[in-house]
Amino acid sequence: MVSLKTMRCIRILALCAVLSSCGIQIQLENAVPAEVNLGRGAHVEVRDSTHAHSPMNRDAARALCRAFRHQMAEDGYYILVARGGMADARIEMYDTHVHHTGEGEHPTARLCTTIEVESGYRCLYRRREDVYLSRDSHGHPELYDAARDIARKTMKKLTPHVSTYCEYVDENEQNPALGQGARACAAGNWEQGRQLAQQALSVNPNEAEAYYLLGLIERHAQNFAASDEMFRRAASLGNKSKYTEGIRGNAAIQRNAAAYQQQIAS
Repeated sequence: MVSLKTMRCIRILALCAVLSSCGIQIQLENAVPAEVNLGRGAHVEVRDSTHAHSPMNRDAARALCRAFRHQMAEDGYYILVARGGMADARIEMYDTHVHHTGEGEHPTARLCTTIEVESGYRCLYRRREDVYLSRDSHGHPELYDAARDIARKTMKKLTPHVSTYCEYVDENEQNPALGQGARACAAGNWEQGRQLAQQALSVNPNEAEAYYLLGLIERHAQNFAASDEMFRRAASLGNKSKYTEGIRGNAAIQRNAAAYQQQIAS
């Protein structure tokens, strides 16, 4: 029978193996196309459908309308048309109010609303938004900041942007140049990382993870054909799913980048 002490040792070793398998994290960027392309210069109408009775709730609805207008003006992406006019898209707010959540001398509150974005007969975005305020008093300055957070969050969903994601490179104690190269890339020193990855291959020409690292370096440089080749070499040596997944990832990144460029140029 295995002793309790032995079982604890096995669990610790298993945990260490899991943690070590995460590898060295390298951050990359990816162009993300918009969920819907309204196009530069599209007409957007902002409308409040709230039938508020309290002054605070009316102020909240006005603050949201103003925040959306400012957000669109800062982006330079949309043109606001007068209420009641025909619009390519419409931002509508329902049940906008400030909800009191605290009592006593320093109560708290939150701004709540349902945002709906429509284009023609299509609903492009609908979500209940909820942002906390730090103080509850009539005319408090946090109200517009909360409205701006909601407007920014909504507009980000509708406009193309660049996001970051992470890939992981496994170290090899017998080939330290591999880990050094991955850390150099993680710090933004991509050319140094390339040299160290090639050094790792000079030590072991069959170091699959070094080819994988070179594939990530080529991806960062947007040399996707070269990146695919590095991933294929890694897959032929290491047969890990992440190597073949890297090729599919390159294809997806290129599709996203093409859609992104089309959207920002339109």
